[in-house]
Amino acid sequence: MVRKAIRLILAGCGYQISEAVDGEDAVEKYIEASPPFDLVLLDLDMPRLNGFDALERIRNHYSGARAILLSGGAHALEVSEVTFVQKPFDNEELIKRVREALDSESQKH
Repeated sequence: MVRKAIRLILAGCGYQISEAVDGEDAVEKYIEASPPFDLVLLDLDMPRLNGFDALERIRNHYSGARAILLSGGAHALEVSEVTFVQKPFDNEELIKRVREALDSESQKH
């Protein structure tokens, strides 16, 4: 449900969206994308592979991968150059964080 809401919010802003069903699928889609995606949004509590581990695998292939991690619980939020968004969030906050992550020079591929 959250994935669908995020897709609708971001597609409504003109972003092209690719969805993954779990962490493993997210890593596979990111690695296979050519060119790589501009930004990846990962939930920390995904099936098969959590957001931290999925991001680590993605960054093993593309060290500058830009990412937003979504969390509904209390987590130690210390990952280099990653934006965190706490769930629940409002649409404006998500849109703002996505724009900031995309504009960030420090996270470019």
